[in-house]
Amino acid sequence: MFELLNTLYIQAQGASLGLDHDTVRVRIEGEEASRFPLARIDSLVLFGNVSVTPFLIHRCGEDGRPISWLTRAGRFRARLSSPTRGNVLLRRQQHEALGLPEWTTRIARQVVAGKLQNSRLVILRAVRESSGDAAIALAEAAGRLGAALKQLPQATHLDAIRGIEGEGARAYFGVFGHMVRSGASAGRGF
Repeated sequence: MFELLNTLYIQAQGASLGLDHDTVRVRIEGEEASRFPLARIDSLVLFGNVSVTPFLIHRCGEDGRPISWLTRAGRFRARLSSPTRGNVLLRRQQHEALGLPEWTTRIARQVVAGKLQNSRLVILRAVRESSGDAAIALAEAAGRLGAALKQLPQATHLDAIRGIEGEGARAYFGVFGHMVRSGASAGRGF
């Protein structure tokens, strides 16, 4: 199962957020208003007069969970974010690769190949769930994406790679309407 993490927005003026084990506890006027599992929160955004206990701030910093403070009207005031982690040598090599056209072309080719493959898989899945003219249009688009993938290894310039990417996007979004389902025709809800 794939889970998207969420941003917790707190707009209630006078609210106080605290850490209670692995849960964010929200109190308004001294009364507990709600609780949220910390593991399911990706970031916190606080509007206006909202306070946060030092324990929650420390925990968010340790976990790499940003906290943003805004005015009541939504104007940015401050942000807490933990130190960036990562391999400095890798970042340095990535930066140096920008100056080498053969590396830039190779990386771009790989990125575009991934986009084309993923788009093609989405369309092929939609073909299995469709019938009639929609299935035919989807299958043709999947074929165009497959042809674009075969052209990609011969592309030696960034503009050629961008052109192949554009053709793939045209094929994908040209049949996007056939993949969108609504209500009872969707078959399953998300």
